[in-house]
Amino acid sequence: MGYCGKIQYPENNCQQCLRRHENQNKTLSARSVLKRRIMMKKLAWSLCLCLMMSQMVYADVYWETVNETKGMPQGMPPNMPKEMMKQFNKTETVKNYMSEKAFRSESGETVTIMDFDTMMVYHLNPKDKTCTKMDLKSVANNEKMAGMVKEMQDGMKITPTTENKKVAGYDCKKYQMTGMMGEGEYWISKDVKGYEQYKTLSTKMQAVMGKTPMFTNLMGAVGKMEGFPVQTTMKMMGMTTISTLKQIEEKTFDKNLFKVPDGYKISDMPSMDTAHQPSKMPMKKPKAN
Repeated sequence: MGYCGKIQYPENNCQQCLRRHENQNKTLSARSVLKRRIMMKKLAWSLCLCLMMSQMVYADVYWETVNETKGMPQGMPPNMPKEMMKQFNKTETVKNYMSEKAFRSESGETVTIMDFDTMMVYHLNPKDKTCTKMDLKSVANNEKMAGMVKEMQDGMKITPTTENKKVAGYDCKKYQMTGMMGEGEYWISKDVKGYEQYKTLSTKMQAVMGKTPMFTNLMGAVGKMEGFPVQTTMKMMGMTTISTLKQIEEKTFDKNLFKVPDGYKISDMPSMDTAHQPSKMPMKKPKAN
Protein backbone atom coordinates (compact mmCIF):
# COMPACT_ATOMS: atom_id res chain seq x y z
CA MET A 1 0.00 0.00 0.00
CA GLY A 2 1.10 3.59 -0.62
CA TYR A 3 0.28 6.80 1.22
CA CYS A 4 -0.62 10.23 -0.14
CA GLY A 5 -1.03 12.70 2.72
CA LYS A 6 -3.15 10.93 5.31
CA ILE A 7 -5.06 8.82 2.80
CA GLN A 8 -4.09 5.24 2.05
CA TYR A 9 -4.06 4.11 -1.58
CA PRO A 10 -3.04 0.99 -3.47
CA GLU A 11 0.58 1.33 -4.61
CA ASN A 12 -0.29 1.89 -8.29
CA ASN A 13 -2.86 4.58 -7.42
CA CYS A 14 -0.36 6.51 -5.30
CA GLN A 15 1.62 7.49 -8.39
CA GLN A 16 -1.62 8.44 -10.11
CA CYS A 17 -2.51 10.61 -7.13
CA LEU A 18 0.92 12.21 -7.26
CA ARG A 19 0.38 13.14 -10.88
CA ARG A 20 -3.02 14.57 -9.99
CA HIS A 21 -1.45 16.71 -7.26
CA GLU A 22 1.23 17.89 -9.68
CA ASN A 23 -1.43 18.90 -12.21
CA GLN A 24 -3.40 20.70 -9.50
CA ASN A 25 -0.25 22.52 -8.40
CA LYS A 26 0.45 23.59 -11.98
CA THR A 27 -3.12 24.89 -12.35
CA LEU A 28 -2.97 26.74 -9.02
CA SER A 29 0.43 28.17 -9.92
CA ALA A 30 -0.85 29.38 -13.31
CA ARG A 31 -3.85 31.00 -11.65
CA SER A 32 -1.64 32.65 -9.04
CA VAL A 33 0.77 34.02 -11.63
CA LEU A 34 -2.11 35.29 -13.77
CA LYS A 35 -3.72 36.97 -10.76
CA ARG A 36 -0.36 38.59 -9.99
CA ARG A 37 -0.06 39.87 -13.57
CA ILE A 38 -3.61 41.22 -13.48
CA MET A 39 -2.89 42.95 -10.18
CA MET A 40 0.30 44.52 -11.53
CA LYS A 41 -1.48 45.69 -14.68
CA LYS A 42 -4.28 47.15 -12.54
CA LEU A 43 -1.64 48.90 -10.47
CA ALA A 44 -0.16 50.38 -13.63
CA TRP A 45 -3.60 51.61 -14.75
CA SER A 46 -4.28 52.98 -11.24
CA LEU A 47 -1.00 54.83 -11.48
CA CYS A 48 -2.12 56.37 -14.78
CA LEU A 49 -5.36 57.58 -13.19
CA CYS A 50 -3.46 58.84 -10.16
CA LEU A 51 -1.05 60.77 -12.38
CA MET A 52 -3.95 62.24 -14.31
CA MET A 53 -5.64 63.34 -11.10
CA SER A 54 -2.38 64.82 -9.79
CA GLN A 55 -2.40 67.23 -12.72
CA MET A 56 -5.87 68.45 -11.74
CA VAL A 57 -6.07 68.28 -7.96
CA TYR A 58 -5.17 71.29 -5.85
CA ALA A 59 -7.45 70.87 -2.80
CA ASP A 60 -8.31 67.68 -0.94
CA VAL A 61 -10.93 65.79 -2.91
CA TYR A 62 -13.11 62.78 -2.14
CA TRP A 63 -14.98 60.92 -4.85
CA GLU A 64 -16.80 57.62 -5.27
CA THR A 65 -17.20 55.50 -8.36
CA VAL A 66 -19.30 52.44 -9.09
CA ASN A 67 -17.12 49.82 -10.77
CA GLU A 68 -18.65 46.95 -12.72
CA THR A 69 -16.25 44.18 -13.75
CA LYS A 70 -17.19 41.28 -16.01
CA GLY A 71 -15.59 38.61 -18.16
CA MET A 72 -12.96 35.91 -17.69
CA PRO A 73 -9.21 36.63 -17.68
CA GLN A 74 -7.33 35.25 -20.64
CA GLY A 75 -5.48 32.05 -19.84
CA MET A 76 -7.80 30.90 -17.07
CA PRO A 77 -9.26 27.38 -17.30
CA PRO A 78 -12.93 27.18 -18.39
CA ASN A 79 -13.91 25.13 -15.33
CA MET A 80 -13.04 27.78 -12.76
CA PRO A 81 -14.81 27.48 -9.37
CA LYS A 82 -17.82 29.78 -8.96
CA GLU A 83 -16.21 31.50 -5.98
CA MET A 84 -13.23 32.49 -8.11
CA MET A 85 -15.51 33.68 -10.92
CA LYS A 86 -17.22 35.98 -8.42
CA GLN A 87 -13.86 37.66 -7.79
CA PHE A 88 -13.74 38.76 -11.41
CA ASN A 89 -17.46 39.43 -12.05
CA LYS A 90 -18.74 41.94 -9.53
CA THR A 91 -20.04 45.45 -8.92
CA GLU A 92 -18.57 47.50 -6.10
CA THR A 93 -18.22 51.08 -4.88
CA VAL A 94 -14.68 52.45 -4.85
CA LYS A 95 -13.86 55.31 -2.48
CA ASN A 96 -11.00 57.63 -3.43
CA TYR A 97 -9.20 60.24 -1.33
CA MET A 98 -6.75 62.64 -2.96
CA SER A 99 -4.61 65.27 -1.27
CA GLU A 100 -1.59 67.21 -2.48
CA LYS A 101 0.71 64.69 -0.80
CA ALA A 102 -1.03 61.33 -1.04
CA PHE A 103 -3.76 59.20 -2.57
CA ARG A 104 -5.95 56.48 -1.01
CA SER A 105 -8.38 54.09 -2.69
CA GLU A 106 -10.72 51.66 -0.93
CA SER A 107 -12.13 48.84 -3.03
CA GLY A 108 -13.86 45.81 -1.56
CA GLU A 109 -11.63 44.37 1.13
CA THR A 110 -8.44 46.09 -0.04
CA VAL A 111 -6.95 49.54 0.49
CA THR A 112 -4.25 51.15 -1.65
CA ILE A 113 -2.21 54.13 -0.45
CA MET A 114 0.30 56.08 -2.51
CA ASP A 115 2.64 58.55 -0.78
CA PHE A 116 3.81 61.23 -3.21
CA ASP A 117 6.70 62.32 -0.95
CA THR A 118 8.30 58.90 -0.64
CA MET A 119 6.84 57.44 -3.86
CA MET A 120 5.78 54.35 -1.91
CA VAL A 121 2.65 52.30 -2.67
CA TYR A 122 1.01 50.24 0.08
CA HIS A 123 -1.61 47.51 -0.43
CA LEU A 124 -3.51 46.86 2.80
CA ASN A 125 -5.70 43.93 3.77
CA PRO A 126 -7.66 45.21 6.81
CA LYS A 127 -9.18 41.78 7.46
CA ASP A 128 -5.91 40.10 8.43
CA LYS A 129 -3.95 43.34 9.03
CA THR A 130 -1.26 42.68 6.45
CA CYS A 131 0.36 45.11 4.04
CA THR A 132 2.66 44.81 1.03
CA LYS A 133 4.74 47.80 -0.04
CA MET A 134 6.44 48.79 -3.26
CA ASP A 135 8.96 51.57 -3.88
CA LEU A 136 8.04 53.26 -7.16
CA LYS A 137 11.48 54.86 -7.32
CA SER A 138 12.94 51.40 -7.79
CA VAL A 139 10.43 50.43 -10.48
CA ALA A 140 12.84 51.64 -13.14
CA ASN A 141 15.31 49.02 -11.90
CA ASN A 142 12.72 46.23 -12.02
CA GLU A 143 12.84 44.78 -15.51
CA LYS A 144 9.37 43.20 -15.31
CA MET A 145 7.50 46.27 -14.05
CA ALA A 146 9.57 48.77 -16.01
CA GLY A 147 8.95 46.74 -19.15
CA MET A 148 5.24 46.66 -18.42
CA VAL A 149 5.04 50.44 -17.94
CA LYS A 150 7.18 51.05 -21.03
CA GLU A 151 4.91 48.75 -23.03
CA MET A 152 1.96 50.80 -21.83
CA GLN A 153 3.43 54.19 -22.69
CA ASP A 154 4.90 53.13 -26.05
CA GLY A 155 1.61 51.72 -27.28
CA MET A 156 -0.71 54.20 -25.58
CA LYS A 157 -2.61 56.59 -27.80
CA ILE A 158 -5.34 58.91 -26.54
CA THR A 159 -7.53 60.51 -29.18
CA PRO A 160 -10.26 63.11 -28.59
CA THR A 161 -13.48 62.48 -30.52
CA THR A 162 -16.39 64.66 -31.57
CA GLU A 163 -18.85 62.59 -29.54
CA ASN A 164 -20.62 64.26 -26.64
CA LYS A 165 -23.28 63.02 -24.24
CA LYS A 166 -24.55 63.46 -20.71
CA VAL A 167 -23.15 60.95 -18.20
CA ALA A 168 -24.18 60.90 -14.53
CA GLY A 169 -25.63 64.38 -14.98
CA TYR A 170 -22.51 65.89 -16.59
CA ASP A 171 -21.96 67.03 -20.17
CA CYS A 172 -19.04 64.87 -21.30
CA LYS A 173 -16.69 64.54 -24.24
CA LYS A 174 -15.43 61.15 -25.36
CA TYR A 175 -11.74 60.26 -25.57
CA GLN A 176 -10.62 56.99 -27.15
CA MET A 177 -7.64 55.12 -25.73
CA THR A 178 -5.77 52.35 -27.50
CA GLY A 179 -2.67 50.53 -26.34
CA MET A 180 -0.66 47.35 -26.29
CA MET A 181 -2.42 46.10 -23.17
CA GLY A 182 -6.01 46.95 -23.99
CA GLU A 183 -8.40 49.62 -25.13
CA GLY A 184 -10.93 51.89 -23.55
CA GLU A 185 -12.97 55.04 -23.65
CA TYR A 186 -13.11 57.99 -21.31
CA TRP A 187 -16.06 60.33 -20.89
CA ILE A 188 -14.51 63.55 -19.58
CA SER A 189 -16.26 66.66 -18.25
CA LYS A 190 -15.16 70.15 -17.28
CA ASP A 191 -18.50 70.66 -15.52
CA VAL A 192 -17.46 68.69 -12.45
CA LYS A 193 -17.62 71.06 -9.50
CA GLY A 194 -14.26 72.67 -8.77
CA TYR A 195 -12.56 71.44 -11.94
CA GLU A 196 -10.90 74.81 -12.56
CA GLN A 197 -9.18 74.48 -9.20
CA TYR A 198 -8.14 70.91 -9.83
CA LYS A 199 -6.31 71.52 -13.08
CA THR A 200 -3.59 73.63 -11.41
CA LEU A 201 -0.38 71.66 -11.53
CA SER A 202 1.31 70.91 -8.23
CA THR A 203 4.92 72.09 -8.38
CA LYS A 204 5.92 69.43 -5.91
CA MET A 205 4.18 66.70 -7.89
CA GLN A 206 5.94 67.81 -11.05
CA ALA A 207 9.30 67.64 -9.30
CA VAL A 208 8.65 64.19 -7.84
CA MET A 209 7.22 62.62 -10.98
CA GLY A 210 9.80 64.30 -13.19
CA LYS A 211 12.58 62.33 -11.52
CA THR A 212 11.45 59.19 -13.33
CA PRO A 213 11.22 59.69 -17.12
CA MET A 214 8.61 56.98 -17.69
CA PHE A 215 6.24 58.66 -15.20
CA THR A 216 6.77 61.96 -17.01
CA ASN A 217 5.83 60.32 -20.31
CA LEU A 218 2.69 58.83 -18.79
CA MET A 219 1.73 62.23 -17.39
CA GLY A 220 2.11 63.67 -20.86
CA ALA A 221 -0.16 61.01 -22.34
CA VAL A 222 -2.99 61.21 -19.82
CA GLY A 223 -2.64 64.99 -19.66
CA LYS A 224 -4.20 65.20 -23.12
CA MET A 225 -7.62 64.66 -21.57
CA GLU A 226 -9.04 67.97 -20.37
CA GLY A 227 -11.54 67.37 -17.61
CA PHE A 228 -12.55 64.95 -14.89
CA PRO A 229 -13.13 61.27 -15.82
CA VAL A 230 -16.86 60.80 -15.23
CA GLN A 231 -17.01 57.36 -16.82
CA THR A 232 -14.29 55.03 -18.08
CA THR A 233 -14.54 51.69 -19.85
CA MET A 234 -11.43 49.53 -19.93
CA LYS A 235 -11.05 46.25 -21.84
CA MET A 236 -7.97 44.29 -20.89
CA MET A 237 -6.98 40.60 -20.89
CA GLY A 238 -10.53 39.38 -21.48
CA MET A 239 -11.98 41.61 -18.77
CA THR A 240 -14.18 44.70 -19.07
CA THR A 241 -14.39 47.28 -16.27
CA ILE A 242 -16.84 50.18 -16.35
CA SER A 243 -16.27 52.91 -13.75
CA THR A 244 -18.89 55.65 -13.28
CA LEU A 245 -18.62 58.70 -11.03
CA LYS A 246 -21.16 58.54 -8.21
CA GLN A 247 -20.25 61.61 -6.16
CA ILE A 248 -17.42 64.09 -5.65
CA GLU A 249 -16.75 66.77 -3.07
CA GLU A 250 -13.95 68.79 -1.51
CA LYS A 251 -12.91 67.74 1.98
CA THR A 252 -10.12 68.10 4.49
CA PHE A 253 -8.52 64.78 5.39
CA ASP A 254 -6.73 63.59 8.50
CA LYS A 255 -3.09 62.84 7.64
CA ASN A 256 -3.41 59.42 9.30
CA LEU A 257 -5.77 58.40 6.49
CA PHE A 258 -2.70 58.08 4.25
CA LYS A 259 -0.61 56.06 6.70
CA VAL A 260 -0.45 52.33 7.42
CA PRO A 261 -2.18 51.82 10.80
CA ASP A 262 -0.27 50.41 13.75
CA GLY A 263 -0.42 46.65 14.15
CA TYR A 264 -0.09 45.78 10.45
CA LYS A 265 2.50 43.27 9.31
CA ILE A 266 4.36 44.96 6.43
CA SER A 267 6.33 43.06 3.80
CA ASP A 268 7.82 43.83 0.39
CA MET A 269 5.67 43.06 -2.62
CA PRO A 270 6.94 39.84 -4.24
CA SER A 271 8.51 40.23 -7.65
CA MET A 272 6.97 38.74 -10.77
CA ASP A 273 9.86 36.26 -10.85
CA THR A 274 9.51 34.85 -7.33
CA ALA A 275 5.95 35.61 -6.24
CA HIS A 276 4.39 32.23 -7.01
CA GLN A 277 6.57 29.21 -7.37
CA PRO A 278 4.74 25.89 -7.84
CA SER A 279 3.91 24.34 -4.50
CA LYS A 280 4.77 20.77 -3.72
CA MET A 281 2.65 18.59 -1.49
CA PRO A 282 4.82 16.36 0.67
CA MET A 283 4.33 12.67 0.05
CA LYS A 284 4.67 10.18 2.87
CA LYS A 285 6.89 7.24 2.20
CA PRO A 286 5.11 3.90 1.82
CA LYS A 287 5.14 1.81 4.95
CA ALA A 288 7.32 -1.24 4.87
CA ASN A 289 5.40 -4.48 4.71
